[in-house]
Amino acid sequence: LASLGRRSRYAPVYIVWNEDEIERVVLPVSGNGMWSMLRGFIALEADFNTIAGMTFYEQNETPGVGDQITRPEWLAQWRGRQILDDRGERRFRVSEGRVEPESELARHEVDALTGATVTAEAVTGLVHFWFGPQSFGGVLEEWRENPPQPPAEGS
Repeated sequence: LASLGRRSRYAPVYIVWNEDEIERVVLPVSGNGMWSMLRGFIALEADFNTIAGMTFYEQNETPGVGDQITRPEWLAQWRGRQILDDRGERRFRVSEGRVEPESELARHEVDALTGATVTAEAVTGLVHFWFGPQSFGGVLEEWRENPPQPPAEGS
């Protein structure tokens, strides 16, 4: 899905606490784009499904085309989108056009990247990979049932 030849056995997971409550979880994501490795972070709300934010900090896609993935106005569309549907299936995707707000899938989609179909498919693929069973999907599913506890005082 993310076209990763190899990946580390372990990856950092950042938990943002507000008192004793989880406020956000930030996860590193990566995958091959059309011309380059895409690396970024995706932040989730405390339900471990709703996207709070997304950023790509490394990419070398075609200037003016694939590099649209770094545009703040495109990334802003990610806020509030959900990765999983009500059955727990991965549904997030970069649309093939403009997202119709009244569409049944609107809560899982962001607008297409004009002229950057391969990069858009790569972004969808990396989200599906990192939220699947071979990556963070299993731990996030477990956390939905049994959330992590805040660190002990002084640690």
